[in-house]
Amino acid sequence: MASALLEDHSYDTVIIIAVDIVTEAKRLAHSGLGTMTDDTPKPFDVERNGMVLGDAAAALVLRRTTDCTSHFGELVGYGASNDASGLTTPDLSGDSVRLAIQRAFKPAKIDAQDISVYLAHGTGTHINDEIESKVIEDIFNQNGRLKILGTKGALGHSLGACGLLEFIILIHVLKKSALPPTVGLSEPMPNIKNRFREDLPVSLHTNTGITVTLGFGGFNTALIARVG
Repeated sequence: MASALLEDHSYDTVIIIAVDIVTEAKRLAHSGLGTMTDDTPKPFDVERNGMVLGDAAAALVLRRTTDCTSHFGELVGYGASNDASGLTTPDLSGDSVRLAIQRAFKPAKIDAQDISVYLAHGTGTHINDEIESKVIEDIFNQNGRLKILGTKGALGHSLGACGLLEFIILIHVLKKSALPPTVGLSEPMPNIKNRFREDLPVSLHTNTGITVTLGFGGFNTALIARVG
């Protein structure tokens, strides 16, 4: 929405703020869904068994690139989709996640080969990580240098704040051109085993990355960032 407001010149500057805090009601709700773990979250690990919630607040100032004399990074593509599968369970085929990613490629004028890092939703739940790992390999199977990063093992799942938070993290990763480790991951799922940083820092092969969010109600978003 913020990009649309800039693109149609409704506003010249948009400030985006996202905040979410852990409450007892949220803990109880997610415990009832069976998505929580009492251990460390293990995104994309063969032994993953759930997520933990986390507090977060994030803010971003968005302007048209043509109006900026300098900037920290660019939002060059975005895509969204809804699988209408259910309130809490995503479509197991992953088709709508693929659609969101493919839609983001179009305004960015890039393809899967141009992406160096995929900052994953990576909740550490069985269903999410299974769907997302299949989508990654389907879309990026020809991009042998793509690396995956998951942040929720370190930060928890901040629900409504995680999309903006992880976009900002993605820009920082691209600026440093180095992949941090995925906290909690020790034995990656076999189909994406070689997509993560191991012991040594990994340099990124392009200045462009993508972050993907899978939300309740089947709503999926993909944001593509580029740094200069």
